[in-house]
Amino acid sequence: MTVRVPQLPAPRRLDRVLRQELPELSRNGLFAALRKGRVRVDGRRVRDGALLLSGGEEVAIEEERRAEASTSGAPRAAALRDARSASAAPFPIIHEDDALLVVDKPTGLAVHPGEASGATLIDALRSYGRARGFEPFLVHRLDRNTTGVLVVAKSKEAASRLGRVLKEGRGGGGAPGAGVGPGTGAGSGASVKKWYLALVFGEPPAEARITDPLDGDAAESTVRLIVRYRWGDLPLALLEVRLHTGRKHQIRRHLSGAGYPIAGDELYGDWEKNRRLRKELGAKGLFLHSAGIELAHPVSGERMRFEAGIPGEFKRLIGRLSAWEDAPRSEEP
Repeated sequence: MTVRVPQLPAPRRLDRVLRQELPELSRNGLFAALRKGRVRVDGRRVRDGALLLSGGEEVAIEEERRAEASTSGAPRAAALRDARSASAAPFPIIHEDDALLVVDKPTGLAVHPGEASGATLIDALRSYGRARGFEPFLVHRLDRNTTGVLVVAKSKEAASRLGRVLKEGRGGGGAPGAGVGPGTGAGSGASVKKWYLALVFGEPPAEARITDPLDGDAAESTVRLIVRYRWGDLPLALLEVRLHTGRKHQIRRHLSGAGYPIAGDELYGDWEKNRRLRKELGAKGLFLHSAGIELAHPVSGERMRFEAGIPGEFKRLIGRLSAWEDAPRSEEP
């Protein structure tokens, strides 16, 4: 993948620029690419993420050679064998046309090889694409244990257009202040709308706008209550979350920082409450789901909307909880 660095008001580190310009690239994936010498700046191989850029540079990240990727063992090899079957996709497909592939990502599946050992979604996508004559390009990403809608471009041109649409359509990130306050969501003029469902601990307000900076960058999420639950004396809530910036682990970090950690989050969550849900309800995994996305088609410009239903484990858990207050919902997704 290649990116032209925009003009910068002040010199900025290479790794920070790439994480902003290529949000689909994980932190581990970026560090692995630097370590293995797969990053070039204006044609020069670079291994130091602290290299300062001033703007206008062309940065290219070379694809990992399959010889390097083949060392990950039998689980990935088995996944690739399954993916080569042309009779069926190795993942649920929500939509497919000449430019787009929209999939329903299952839990426990890393998107990139740098995120975990074993099978990855990009391996399966490449095998699926080879059998059908296209090369897949990820235009955004989901964490390993996050489920739901993931958009894939089927050409470099479509990927470039979608990348611009996603970057420009998230809405303003606001000033890098901090706090939680009333919020009404993205403006109606936004070209992209993305919404997630999160089951959290605590009693969040009916609506909130979270603007705590992350890693020194402005970040904004808006939250809307769907329903409150209880399990004994433990309050929980199902929230709809919208992103207006694309920082790493943004939803998980914002909700945890606001005092409403996501159920099953082993990194930012509440260990004792997670343990209780596992022990008493058999809850497994992270209860964060990419529920839908609405955007303009990269070729036709047609407005399109894609949604993924709540996965089985998520649905099973909320079915065991006792709902005690529904929040009024508007017609806007």
